[in-house]
This record gives sequence, C-alpha cells and structure tokens, in this order.
Amino acid sequence: MTELPGSRQSERAARTYKTWVLAAIALAGLLFILAAIALPKRELLDLPRELLRELGIAVLAVFTVSYIYEEGLSKKYMAQFIAQLRSEITKGEGNAATCAVLGIDEIFRDRLSYERSLGIALQLRDADANTRLRLVARSAFTVVGHAAERLRQIIKAGAHVEICILDPRISDGDMAWNVDVTRADIRHTLALLQEIIVPELVDANAVGELSVALHRVPLLESFLLISHAAKRWCTWDFSFGRDPSCKNVLMLDSQKPLGVNVCARYDHVWKHAEKIVTYKSGKLTMNRLPECLTVSAAADLTAPARE
Repeated sequence: MTELPGSRQSERAARTYKTWVLAAIALAGLLFILAAIALPKRELLDLPRELLRELGIAVLAVFTVSYIYEEGLSKKYMAQFIAQLRSEITKGEGNAATCAVLGIDEIFRDRLSYERSLGIALQLRDADANTRLRLVARSAFTVVGHAAERLRQIIKAGAHVEICILDPRISDGDMAWNVDVTRADIRHTLALLQEIIVPELVDANAVGELSVALHRVPLLESFLLISHAAKRWCTWDFSFGRDPSCKNVLMLDSQKPLGVNVCARYDHVWKHAEKIVTYKSGKLTMNRLPECLTVSAAADLTAPARE
C-alpha cells in the first residue's frame, strides 16, 4: 500500500504535540505540589495547601497514566489496528481492481436490490429501433412477466428481441435437476407470448423483430444482453432457489474479459436452440407456441410428483 504524501511529517508533528502536552501536564503537577510546600504553615492555609497538594498529585497521576499509555499500550494497539486496516484496504483495492479489469460493474446481493436499481423496465427506458435485446434463461418469467408491455412497445418501435428459454418438452429426468423451475413457470412465459405479445405485434404490424427459441442446456443462471446506440451491457443472474433473496446478480461490461466470455457462452446456446417463433417487420413466419404449450401440459400430467 502506497504511503500518503506528508504522512511522516504529520506523524512527527502529532508526536511533538503530544510530548509538549504531557510535559505541560507534568510541570503543572509539580508546580501545584511546590506551591503547597511553599505555603506558610498556618491553620488558615491548611485547606489550600491540601487542595494544591492533592491537585498536584492528581495531575501527576494523569501524566503518568498518559505517558504509560502513549509509550506502551497506544503504540502496541495502534500498530495492530493500522496493520489490520492496511490489510483490509489492500484487500478492497485488490478486489476492486480485479472487478474493474474483468468488467464487473456492479454486484447485487439479491434480485430485489437489482430490480430496485436496474430492473428490466429501467434498462429499457430509452429503447428504440436501435435496441437489441437477448435473454437466455430457464423460464424467463421474471423478465417477460414484469416487462411484457414494455417489450411490445420496443418491438413496435423497431427493436430486435430474442428470447431463449428451457424447452418444457424435456424428459422428467432432465426436468428434475431444475429444483427452482417447473414446467408451469415456462408455460406462463409461453402463454404470455402466445396470448398477449405475439397477437398484438401482428395486429399492430410492428416494425421490429421477435425471435423465440427453446434450449436444453442445464443452466443454473440467466443472461440478459442489451445493446442500445453505442452502449452494450449484460446481466448475469445466478439462482440458488425460488426466493428473490436466493439470487445474486452481476452487471457486466460486455467489452471486457468476463463480459466477452459470458456473451460468447450464451451466444453458443442461442445459435443451437430450436426456433419456435419468428416475427419480423409485420410478418409472423413461424409460431409453434401452441404446440409447445400443449406438449408441455401433457408432460406435466404424466410426470411423477416432486418430493
């Protein structure tokens, strides 16, 4: 850790100041005692003499305790405190520097704090025809459910939206490892797309694009990439349970090492996913949502109940 300029001079000045203060206290105590000794031995002066003597002893006691503390205990414990503080600051500086190099812009301890600060609605506030959004997740219900209206608006404005979620038609064995996602969660997202988003885009002859795909990758996290004008950022959401407090979120700079690697991973997932909806510039050229909803519901009827 780099020593701050002038720190040695400040330390010497403080030490000099303490020395003079302690010397003044000691001198004051001695003067009080000498004054008590110098007073004539008269009955009238007995009380002032005792007061001066006791005051001198008390002041000298303060000097003695202060001196012992400054020269012994203070130096010992202050050195320990400074060493621990230095270690914590160095550790913090190291973590911050590493995050900056990797491209971790912000870390949220749970989903709620992320939603309050940088939820999907806020991130799409300035979206327009130049906006590109890619979401790769398991159910994507949190994003699609909370921002269905906003997604419709930005597609109408010309934005390009890609949504990739877990295939609800996978086997019961493959579905079992999703301890915090069910087929019902995925069907809710598909139903929102089928009943609300896609029909309105067709009716409004929206000029943007919507692509929906299904993947079968055993993900335990979700990925959101938004490109707008010259900016491009991504959100990496780790899930450890259904409750929002069991989710940790990273905001990444997509141009830095970690962001580049994460974007490449989910780009691979997207490219190998099965496309089920393709809408572009007023034309719905593919819509297999009804089929997926039907097959998913049938699979749930035959699936064994989870313990």
